[in-house]
Amino acid sequence: MQTYVNAAMLFFGFSGLKLNVDKSSVCWLQHSGDSSKPLLLITDTPDVRISSQAWIPTGRRWDVQLGPDLEFKRIEPQTYVTYLGSTQTHTGEYSDMLEQLRREVKLEASLLNRKYISLAGALYIANCVILPRILYRLKFTPASCEEIDSLHRHVLDVLLSKCGLKGRKANDVIFGGFAGMAWVRWSDKVNSERLKIMMCALQAKNTTFGLVMRGAAYRLQQYTMSDSPALERKFSMVDEAIGSSQWLARLWEWTSQNGIRMHCDDLLLPDKAPITSLVDSISGKCNKSIMRRGCHAFKVLTKLDLLQVDGITICANMRSGGAWDAADPEWTELIRTHLGWHADDAMAPFAITVPSATAAPGTLVKFRDSSGEQRIGIVRTATHTQNLPAAPNQSGTLYSVLAANTITTS
Repeated sequence: MQTYVNAAMLFFGFSGLKLNVDKSSVCWLQHSGDSSKPLLLITDTPDVRISSQAWIPTGRRWDVQLGPDLEFKRIEPQTYVTYLGSTQTHTGEYSDMLEQLRREVKLEASLLNRKYISLAGALYIANCVILPRILYRLKFTPASCEEIDSLHRHVLDVLLSKCGLKGRKANDVIFGGFAGMAWVRWSDKVNSERLKIMMCALQAKNTTFGLVMRGAAYRLQQYTMSDSPALERKFSMVDEAIGSSQWLARLWEWTSQNGIRMHCDDLLLPDKAPITSLVDSISGKCNKSIMRRGCHAFKVLTKLDLLQVDGITICANMRSGGAWDAADPEWTELIRTHLGWHADDAMAPFAITVPSATAAPGTLVKFRDSSGEQRIGIVRTATHTQNLPAAPNQSGTLYSVLAANTITTS
């Protein structure tokens, strides 16, 4: 990291840019294999000093010198930082900002409720003062439609009271297009801004902005329940908790509800699964509903997720009396009927070649050492081709195929 900082400071010296060290900070993050959020214990934070030295003019023509060595402050991953109006932690948590917004909106709604403020005036203030602040602070967060509309509810209650509208039919009147008031939900406003950002990114092909957003689409695809591009079809996530932490997943959920499809020819998708997803492989609306329910609950995508790492032995959860069979017997029975095996079978009637990756020197691997302890290391030498079997999604098994003396451990 220090090398990157030095390179950046050298570039700043040539381009005339300046880095404000007082407003910069360093935070160490480590991604977990079973979560889309970066996770890190504070006790594991490396005790490393990161600093910067700017090139400054000496006063003589074209002459520069290194300025003072300034250290970046270190912050914890749970520390809230504000960038472009959005206040979040480095792990993507934004609940404090949402609660602060809720308090502010409640206070503003109570002021709008005063008698001398007319309906037209209250509506103008809500749309031109309160809403822009909500857009500015929430469009870069993965806030859900329910969370955003819960903020809108405080202002809506005041406006409905001034309109003399109450009861269940009030929403049909104020949000109705034909013969209605055509008011717009704040969640629709926020997601419309998100959609504009994504559409701009899809058009910006050869820019860092475009590459970052295409990377987000690639990452989103890894947690979906189908092989087809996520943004072009109905919303379906393998794990709802993972989807709730992704900005693009929230946008996809909203576009799916509103019948919007996004297509991009140059999106790079993850490698196809060796077989079609279970949800796509079965026909019938009722069967698809049962299959989708179980696959979502147990984080299962393809037939490979029902087998052990050898590609033929049925995992214990799927057998009679297993955890999945006890939790949702209707789903497990549908799986057996669809794939052609019985509850007491230990082996599947088919075999799948498990994907593998080559452990070349420099490869970062997860493994168990001779004592069984979980470790992370880098392959130092590999005299023979050593393949790492890819474990099913639900297992999270660490690999033990490499000899300990060929790995530099961390």
